[in-house]
Amino acid sequence: MKQNIHFSILRKFSILVLIFALPFLVGCTGHSGLMTEERFEMGKSRIMAKWDLDQDGEITCADAVQKQKQQFTSADLNGSDTLDVEEFKQAPWSNPAFAGEHLYLFDSNHDGIVSRQEFEDRPNAKFISMDRNQDCNISDSEIALMLSEGKSMRASRGGKKGKGKGRGQGKGQHRNVVSVGATG
Repeated sequence: MKQNIHFSILRKFSILVLIFALPFLVGCTGHSGLMTEERFEMGKSRIMAKWDLDQDGEITCADAVQKQKQQFTSADLNGSDTLDVEEFKQAPWSNPAFAGEHLYLFDSNHDGIVSRQEFEDRPNAKFISMDRNQDCNISDSEIALMLSEGKSMRASRGGKKGKGKGRGQGKGQHRNVVSVGATG
């Protein structure tokens, strides 16, 4: 009788563990099942190459600031040290359909152009979305979480780099995408 009670308690405990662990396990699945260490290392390597700009082995706010500077420089096609709506349309991190809205978000003095200072003063939206605990450092656990969600700090879908529907975005499926502001 005592054994049956222990077995019953153990079975209930196992069911509870499974119920609570199931969302985590489902969240960790990508297109090929549970995230393996190899998949994590490959994803982390891609992310580090793109975001660890000072190559110190960490992705920090300093890297995000450097990313902002690089993005501005790459978008400033005429070398005027300002960005206009046409440059926003051609920027690899901006969606041409929303160039006017992007300009407006960065244009803090509302003069119709974005100065380097205005652009660099606005925090990198992609970095903020990655830094879940807001400690100014993207940890391995934050990278793993992004990878398990199918995000890899790439440009938002629908812009120049990803026309059409992304993988896993079929009918009835929605993905939260940062489409406003400079992204990675």
